[in-house]
Amino acid sequence: HKVYIVKNVEVATLENDVKDYEGVDAVVAMGGGMAIDAGKWMAEHLGKKIHSVPTVLSVNAAFCYKSAMRVNNVVTYMGRIFPEAIYIDFD
Repeated sequence: HKVYIVKNVEVATLENDVKDYEGVDAVVAMGGGMAIDAGKWMAEHLGKKIHSVPTVLSVNAAFCYKSAMRVNNVVTYMGRIFPEAIYIDFD
């Protein structure tokens, strides 16, 4: 198991960091919008499935195929990956 703590969703940061996760079987993204978007981006670039565990349902990051990434601090919607599964605890 490997854990990645999302510092930001700047594409340049993730392009550098994703190299450390080659060989993983799948990506599980847990957290709010930034964590889910970063997980989707990483899964797509690794060619792996994504499992989303949203802890805040204030944005649609866990439910849509695009990720709200940053390119030079400007929001850019990119990617095309749907979660294999979305895990939600309603309690």
